Amino acid sequence: GEAVLALITKATSKTTTKEKEALDKAVDEAKESQVKKPVTDKDLDEINPEFEDCDVALILGANDVVNPAARHDESSPIYGMPILNVDKSRTVIINKRSMNPGFAGVQNELFGYDNSIMVFGDAKDMLNDLLKEIKEL
Repeated sequence: GEAVLALITKATSKTTTKEKEALDKAVDEAKESQVKKPVTDKDLDEINPEFEDCDVALILGANDVVNPAARHDESSPIYGMPILNVDKSRTVIINKRSMNPGFAGVQNELFGYDNSIMVFGDAKDMLNDLLKEIKEL
């Protein structure tokens, strides 16, 4: 099938200019590559149905906004919060600097899902390494 690359990031005040530039570069390179549908700016109701057909969702630094507990865990402080349903993707690659919880202070159950891969470190370095590997395929 057609590969779909979802680039998702949570913009925070801690996002550096270099990280923003790295994301912009990754989006530009995805548009120029074989990827048919790079996703960059869509509303939740527009993007969420696409995750079920998504091969890879790449998460950069996001936490609460991709935590599936918001859909089902009534005891969670994020219960009922709109989230990106990235867990419905075939594979979820999550890049974070640490396992620290998000703003709500809860662990993200997505990190333990069978279809999730955790990659720790700097987003720019990880994206550059990932793009290099993809180009070598």
